[in-house]
Amino acid sequence: MELMSNLTANGNAECMANHVMEHLEAACTATMAQRKHYGRHHQPVFWWNEDIAALRRECNRARRRYQRSRGSTAFPQWQSTFRDCRRALKAAIRDSKRQCFLKLCDSAEQDPWGRAYKLVTNKLCAKRQAPPSDPDTTRSIVEELFPHRADHIGDVRCLTLQPHSQAHIEEVSLEEVESAARSISPNKAPGPDSIPNRAFGKECSL
Repeated sequence: MELMSNLTANGNAECMANHVMEHLEAACTATMAQRKHYGRHHQPVFWWNEDIAALRRECNRARRRYQRSRGSTAFPQWQSTFRDCRRALKAAIRDSKRQCFLKLCDSAEQDPWGRAYKLVTNKLCAKRQAPPSDPDTTRSIVEELFPHRADHIGDVRCLTLQPHSQAHIEEVSLEEVESAARSISPNKAPGPDSIPNRAFGKECSL
């Protein structure tokens, strides 16, 4: 409305018409939503490959010939050809999906927190809870997850985990635990236990 109120009648008719069109275009640009770009060419799915693309082109070609041959003597032949191409395309897609799934399972064995973990968590649509900010709550979580007792072996105070079975667990010295905790960056995201990394540094400083 403000853009259209600034119109002035100056010059000849052609100049006035161009002036009005410029104001109209500016008013439409300011008030109307811009048209979004149509993303026709999206990224292919994970199981797509060149063999499937070739089979799909062949299947579409056979489908067009099959549809255009209706009423002719070659219709049964093209119908059978189209069904064979479609069957081959479905089999190739099924095999490719299976191979990709097996590779994903192998990658999960090598990297448990990699792509497989992210895919599962995205499917669950579960909101991740924020890490606790209360010092008392953080201390109680750390003490619960890392129980210890003071043992004096010489002049070294050791941190020993309480095993739930009869399996032998080697003792870890307090210096080793403090060194590992100091190597953790406090600015990094916490792990699946949601304990902030700065909690380990505070625990070592106490």
